[in-house]
Amino acid sequence: TGPSPLLSYPKDADVVLNPAFDKPVEAVNDLGSGRLHVVVAGVKGIDGPTQLLSIPVIVPSRAKTGATYRISVTGDLVNADSAPIKSTFVVGSLTVIDSGTTTGDIVATLANTKAKPGATATVEISLNAAAKAVEGAVLDVTYDTRTPATAPALELSGNAKAGKMMAADAIAITSMGTSKVRVAIAQTTASDGPGVVAIIPFTVPKSAKSGTTYSLSLSASLSIGGKDQAIKATGGTIEVQGGRKKGDLDNNGSVNVNDAIEMIKYVARNQQPPADALALVDFNGDGVLTLTDAIDLLKQLVGLKPRDPDTL
Repeated sequence: TGPSPLLSYPKDADVVLNPAFDKPVEAVNDLGSGRLHVVVAGVKGIDGPTQLLSIPVIVPSRAKTGATYRISVTGDLVNADSAPIKSTFVVGSLTVIDSGTTTGDIVATLANTKAKPGATATVEISLNAAAKAVEGAVLDVTYDTRTPATAPALELSGNAKAGKMMAADAIAITSMGTSKVRVAIAQTTASDGPGVVAIIPFTVPKSAKSGTTYSLSLSASLSIGGKDQAIKATGGTIEVQGGRKKGDLDNNGSVNVNDAIEMIKYVARNQQPPADALALVDFNGDGVLTLTDAIDLLKQLVGLKPRDPDTL
């Protein structure tokens, strides 16, 4: 998932399998809309840690430099006895670079960072050593892409600050609409890179699950010698770590029958929990808390149904 246009799978391309697979069999089905279904089986299993396979993709010629595509994986792993292996799949990313970039190009880079649910993620934007005599900067950050797409939206948190590279006689942060912000910096004394030019704080939603990834794209221009100059820019990501457990309605750090009781109380009162808590107890994904969700959790707790990977 990511910005338009989408990545695509090259026709007649081969998925490269780990050579440790014994007599492997593979099947690849391009489902379209940026989705690919891959099935791999071998006579003999392989042990981790290791790489399972490599998948080639085509980056659209119209993709903008700095655009970041989230690469998410869902699926099942089985052992030699065809028994399922409990697995967690981590989101990856692919960032578009400018193949024409040279050593002398000025480049702005938005650093990747990590944060816990409810915490502030401070995002740093830096310039490389090619940036000389910088008098000001205009930085546009768009943060409307997230994986999974159903994750709660990222929020801007407070004012931006100038980085150590900038004296920043004046700095302003302006909302440019939904999930887009502009930071403008001006100074009377020019400065040189490399260094951090701006720091922008974002709040990670309390209901965001561990593994959720927010993609931030960046465009930038600098004021050098009294003239504005657009420069190359590379986006980054905010990755959520250590999220609140699925089903933990009372937010005490554990999931048990008390959470199911609280769910039933909401249903009995014909009420819904706050949005951040609803995302944790809506087990069937229909957007509302119902008795079915409470029963689902109870079945998981007593072993009548496999546990949701995020519940433990």
